[in-house]
Amino acid sequence: MGILSFDFFSLDLRSWLENNYKLTSASNHLQISWIVIFAFGIWSLWNHHNRVLFKNLPTSQAIHKDIIHKAVEYALVAQNTITRQPWIERNIRWERPNKGWYKLNTDGSSLGNPSMASGGGILHNESGFSSPNFLKSKCPTAIVKLTGALML
Repeated sequence: MGILSFDFFSLDLRSWLENNYKLTSASNHLQISWIVIFAFGIWSLWNHHNRVLFKNLPTSQAIHKDIIHKAVEYALVAQNTITRQPWIERNIRWERPNKGWYKLNTDGSSLGNPSMASGGGILHNESGFSSPNFLKSKCPTAIVKLTGALML
C-alpha cells in the first residue's frame, strides 16, 4: 500500500504495535488512514483465528480483501457523518390527558419478531387514575401486541 516507513517485519511485537498505531499517513490508492486499515486488520485476523480454532472453519485465502472492504466501508461512513447539534437537556414528566381522553403508556422488549417478548401497559384517565392494566411476561410477540390492543 506504500505507507510503511519503518521495518515492518523485524520489530518486536510491542514496538510493531506502537509504530503501526502512531503512523498517520494514508494509503496511496485508497486514501484511507493507515490506522483504520491496521485496526480492521488486527481485528479481522483475531476473529478469523478464533473461527478457525474454535469453530473448525477453513482458513480464508481472501482475508486481506475482507480487511480492505471493512476499512473502506468504515472510511466512507465516517467521512459522510452529519455533525450533530449539541446535546440539549430537558426535564420531561408525565402529563394527564385532557378531559374525556385516556393515555396509554406501554413498554416492552423482544428478542425479534417472531420471538419471545414481554410487555405491559397502563391506561390513565383525565384524573390520572389507571384502569385496566396489563402485563405479559415471556410470551410470543403477537400475544403482547394483542393484549395491548384488547385493552383499548
